[in-house]
Amino acid sequence: LTAIQEQGGGHVDLTNTIALAERFRNAATRLAATEPGDVASRNAVLKKVTHQINPALYTIDGPFEFDPALQLPILPGLAPVKKLATLPFESDEWFFLQTSMVRQRNRIEAALLEACDLIETHLG
Repeated sequence: LTAIQEQGGGHVDLTNTIALAERFRNAATRLAATEPGDVASRNAVLKKVTHQINPALYTIDGPFEFDPALQLPILPGLAPVKKLATLPFESDEWFFLQTSMVRQRNRIEAALLEACDLIETHLG
């Protein structure tokens, strides 16, 4: 996420997204360090977490659209952010792409927030 933000030349602020990714990593690390306890409950949480995170990491259009059957980079929805730095600032094309990148950022943040809440609720 930090690299993507740098590639975008500051046209899309990913500060909160990066903070949520850190929170997710911390929660996942804590979960991995705990004893499984009720295995069925833990597996259910892990399944829900992956259903939140994987689409954000590996798809562009989310659960209701088909993504191209191509090898995509991680966080493919934010990949076009690099193009923002090359467009004339505040041109129509810049505004459309910037709006798209904000929506992709929000989609990723929503997935991270939901995954964090699932893990943290499970951990108590």
